[in-house]
Amino acid sequence: MKRIIYLIILMLVVFWLAIFVAVNLHEVEIKWFFGKTWGMAPLIVIILGSILLGALLAALTGGISQAKLLSQNRKQKKTIMRLEEELTALRKLPVEELEKEIREAEEPECR
Repeated sequence: MKRIIYLIILMLVVFWLAIFVAVNLHEVEIKWFFGKTWGMAPLIVIILGSILLGALLAALTGGISQAKLLSQNRKQKKTIMRLEEELTALRKLPVEELEKEIREAEEPECR
């Protein structure tokens, strides 16, 4: 049943795209900034090119954000591992030594 639904949706999309292409086949003049013209091209090429360029820019910005998050995640994992190792080392210390280290850390240094 799912395959039939997917096939119907695919046929509708292809039909819509075919109509879209047929309606936008006329040639348009490509104008750049300050009134400069670059030539003529079918409108559908301009529309699809703009869509692809926008998708590419969105993917690039998303990729940069993703890379930053992955880098931050790696740093945090390293910090967690370091803190877990420190905690494990502290748990292995006898209670007397631990209390002594805590007292030494709390005492202000007189220099």
